[in-house]
Amino acid sequence: MARWWWLVSILAVILVLTPAAAQEDISDDDVNRVAARLYCPTCANQALAVCATQTCQQWREEVRRQLAAGQSDEDVIAAFVAQYGAEVLGSPADSTGQILTYIPLLLVVLISGTVVLRNRRRDTHG
Repeated sequence: MARWWWLVSILAVILVLTPAAAQEDISDDDVNRVAARLYCPTCANQALAVCATQTCQQWREEVRRQLAAGQSDEDVIAAFVAQYGAEVLGSPADSTGQILTYIPLLLVVLISGTVVLRNRRRDTHG
């Protein structure tokens, strides 16, 4: 019976130490690969990978923990989007949102082109 307790104790120690060892296997490059695709919630247009705020340091550690738990890059990013919203991506997540960002630019170009063409025709005929 004493052998079983000894074996159970060793297994318990191994199970407790395994997550810490797995977290050490995640390099800064692994964390930064994901963090480069996320943006700081408090700093304008600054990637999580390079932001020095305390919030971003905590987020990078959260990325490290999730990667150590076996999550893929996309899983980690999806978890951040689910928790903090699409703003962490720095751009619209869906293609509809991306297309809508180009409509005002297209309208400005079309209106400007129309105005220029009308003015040129009036100048040549007038």
